[in-house]
Amino acid sequence: MPSTTKINPNEYTLRLLTNEDHVQFTRYQNADTWKGRLSKEKYMMREATLLKSKIASSNDNKLYVFALHHNDEDEKFFCSVELLVRESWRFEVEDGEAVRRSIKSGCIGGVYTYPEYRGKGYASIMIDRLVEIAKEEYIGQDGFIFLYSEVGEYYSRFGFKSLEVPITHVPLQVEDSVNDKFEKLVESNPYEVELVNYHEFEPIFKKFNSACYAKFLSETKKDGKPRVSIDPSSDYIDWFHLRAKYLSHHIYYDEVPLIDYQNESYESIIKNYENIEPSKFGIEITNNGEIVGFIVWSYEFQVNDDTNKDENYITIIQTYVNENYNYNDTLLNLIELTKSYLEKQDLFKDFKNELIKLVIWESELNDSLIEKLNHRYNSKLGIENGSRSAILIYNGEDQNSLINGDLIWELNNKLPWF
Repeated sequence: MPSTTKINPNEYTLRLLTNEDHVQFTRYQNADTWKGRLSKEKYMMREATLLKSKIASSNDNKLYVFALHHNDEDEKFFCSVELLVRESWRFEVEDGEAVRRSIKSGCIGGVYTYPEYRGKGYASIMIDRLVEIAKEEYIGQDGFIFLYSEVGEYYSRFGFKSLEVPITHVPLQVEDSVNDKFEKLVESNPYEVELVNYHEFEPIFKKFNSACYAKFLSETKKDGKPRVSIDPSSDYIDWFHLRAKYLSHHIYYDEVPLIDYQNESYESIIKNYENIEPSKFGIEITNNGEIVGFIVWSYEFQVNDDTNKDENYITIIQTYVNENYNYNDTLLNLIELTKSYLEKQDLFKDFKNELIKLVIWESELNDSLIEKLNHRYNSKLGIENGSRSAILIYNGEDQNSLINGDLIWELNNKLPWF
């Protein structure tokens, strides 16, 4: 049973870890929870590799690792946490006009209390301290902090407001023989269809960024409600895809030459991954050069604990539909193209037969689309999301407005997940 002995928060310090051995120690501790199909060592190297990505190491985008220790024992850690600080936006009305201000946000991840210290309140002290440290030193009082909870409403005690997004599962059925359904859909499509390669999303996301900026500005002026959001860029997408490539490399490519993850540059690792499947991570449709819409996904590699068989799946990271085109028709078009592409029998020689579903956060959908997906594909709808979104805006008035529905958190979807 958990100890009933109360600990004094004033006797503990949350410290930023700058020593690489200390950072690696925290990841060794939490590896069993998040390593999935990797060994502990490969999981630790994956986390170090992801640190090289631009979303974690450029401009104001940076990852910080913290650990809690007793004031008298600064080398003995009880729990640890990570904070990914990123460039973000705030929209509001000033003098009758909608304006955007640049702010910062922080996403909390890697919250982990070491097993022998659980049930004593260390995690509560850690999160309390992190929220304050982030405000004062990394984000500022005009920014916001958020997370994706795996423990329900635990974070509400720290002032976070849960805004859970259910998910939809669209089944995938890889054909036993080679099929040309995808090619036929491309040929009959009213728009030009192009598969998007790994690490080639920057042009698309520049357009997406501009579209989000214009939309949020317009809607803020129209309804007068402030909005906060990450500043979306292809760096977010590249992080997901670096993660997927790393997993694929270590699960399915034992025979390929090893990559020196520790010493090679980010650009060198990206180059080495060009010959490792999967290579396609999205679809863009255009009309005479004008973007109509896009869909971006990533790959998750898992094993069914009961059958010990691979059960890999696809998660939709972001969708976009040009406001000049019908949203439902365009997104259904993109989902059908994606589904048919992923079901090609001759695709992904190493793990094609284990792709079982397409996971879509319902923030990308509306009620009509959800109903159509259910009718067309017998999708499973309204599934509880294991990553429950929760946000805390440091300005108290803004947080109250959020709770009352008078401030909107935009892009509360898979894109900012960490």
